[in-house]
Amino acid sequence: MLTFRKKEKRVAELVYEHIDKTEQCVRLAAKAVRKHLAGDSEAANQAAREVGHAEAQADELRREIGDLLFSGAYLPLVRSDIFRVVESVDEIANAAESCCRFFLNERVRIPSDYVDEVIHMMGESVQTFRELQKALKRYFKPKGSIDSIRDHVKKVGEMESLIDEHEQALTRRLFKSDLDMGHKVHVRQAIRRIVRISDRAEETADQVVLAGMRSIL
Repeated sequence: MLTFRKKEKRVAELVYEHIDKTEQCVRLAAKAVRKHLAGDSEAANQAAREVGHAEAQADELRREIGDLLFSGAYLPLVRSDIFRVVESVDEIANAAESCCRFFLNERVRIPSDYVDEVIHMMGESVQTFRELQKALKRYFKPKGSIDSIRDHVKKVGEMESLIDEHEQALTRRLFKSDLDMGHKVHVRQAIRRIVRISDRAEETADQVVLAGMRSIL
């Protein structure tokens, strides 16, 4: 039977693993999309398989964290905060895998005029998660500073807003183009899959700030 302190230490270790595994999901999903758009289906499919494997590992870590939390690690309020944050991070891994599957399974064709922008947005989603990753790891440090957490969370919000601006501009260009409506809608759906990753990151960032504030009350 793990003691109270040992459980807390083990939860922290698993949470760090879960955060890093989610970063792997997002990064590999971006690689799969890039390879797909470059016409390298073999490399795209390999990256997609790696995304699926990483997402499955993230799910297993999430379940293990939940089991430890509800077996008595941490005080009840902190326990609930940690569980909500971990669940929210897991949604980002799910969003990355969903984006990857959408591009590959539906064989999304992005017109050449838009490819660079789509790849850039995918890269921005990776960077947004990496900023969130800093906030998350700061929160789970024994003496995490709420001011430091807020700084990283603010950057997440700024980066997410920039992605939204790029999405709106790209969507306006798309629907002014001569592409047929079905193609426009399909590309628009693909763009939304990318943006959903940064949306989930911003939602998680907000939860981290609230959890961090409660932990010092």
